[in-house]
Amino acid sequence: LEIRKIRNRREYEKAKYLNESYVTDRSFRLKFLRCDQFDVQVAAQRIVKHFEIKRELFGEKSLARPIRMSDLNEDDMIVLNSGFFHLQPTRDVAGRLVMVFDPGLRPDSAINNIVSSY
Repeated sequence: LEIRKIRNRREYEKAKYLNESYVTDRSFRLKFLRCDQFDVQVAAQRIVKHFEIKRELFGEKSLARPIRMSDLNEDDMIVLNSGFFHLQPTRDVAGRLVMVFDPGLRPDSAINNIVSSY
């Protein structure tokens, strides 16, 4: 119901049209609710924004499905393979994933990818 109250939800509606089961999946939506401590209004806004940014970064082809390696361009793959950032093989004591950024390993193309994302 909160999503319906948001006026500009074009990408959300497009994704829902393309693959309703992906967009309305309970576990998918629960991620947003947990992120926003179950504030339904804020989570609804985050979901809509998620689809806007996803379309902007990866195009409509990936709007209604999880991102795949094939969605990344050559510069993205260089950054991904550089070791600039990576997930630790073990979780922290609270069970959370730990992501590490090492600026010394940042390839030049990372700057272009980061700047073009905003």
